[in-house]
Amino acid sequence: MGIIIELEDYASNFKKISVTNSGNSLIKDETIKLYNFDAIKDEIATQIGVKNICKSCDGLLINENENIIFEFKYQNYTTLEKQEEGKINIYSNHQNTRKNDLKMKAFDSKGLLNILRNNKIIHSEQDTLYVIYKSGKDKSVNKTLEKNQVEELSPEITKRFQMIGRKSNKRFIAFGLEKMQGKLYDKIYTYNKQEFMEQFFKQPQNLEEGEELASKI
Repeated sequence: MGIIIELEDYASNFKKISVTNSGNSLIKDETIKLYNFDAIKDEIATQIGVKNICKSCDGLLINENENIIFEFKYQNYTTLEKQEEGKINIYSNHQNTRKNDLKMKAFDSKGLLNILRNNKIIHSEQDTLYVIYKSGKDKSVNKTLEKNQVEELSPEITKRFQMIGRKSNKRFIAFGLEKMQGKLYDKIYTYNKQEFMEQFFKQPQNLEEGEELASKI
């Protein structure tokens, strides 16, 4: 007998899955169904009989054409980048204990998707990863753009460059995750909250906190 997961037992939404220990939600939408991917990981571990089996991202959205994994971070770009490089650690007094945390979560989450796929719990072969962080971009990071390559630019011009990027299939992917695109994930997006609202929800940039979101287009 393989892994048995009843997905509806793990149904949730952006507001619940992006919540922090302090009770703040990075994304307040409650209209789109997500599945609690951390909880699914724990159930797989229970059925296999191995505690702390691996890391996992936060949420899973399933549609007809792809499986979308979401990782939410209530930190800004600079903090996350330095943490991934092992320069700072916001969780411990010990340096480097959480280095490459995003990469490890992305890697392990792909393995979990394969387990779900092999057990016919999900069916699409296309996997997409989103990492959404609170705000900002490290101004000290200056990358030279290749022709038609997309950089994480200021929100008012991001959309225009994203359209170019879709045509050329080139986007700037932060936190060293770009090496996983095309190898583990078909597409990877790293957005701050404002960019995510605009690109994923098609929302204007001046939303107030707590304002209800429209359904995804």
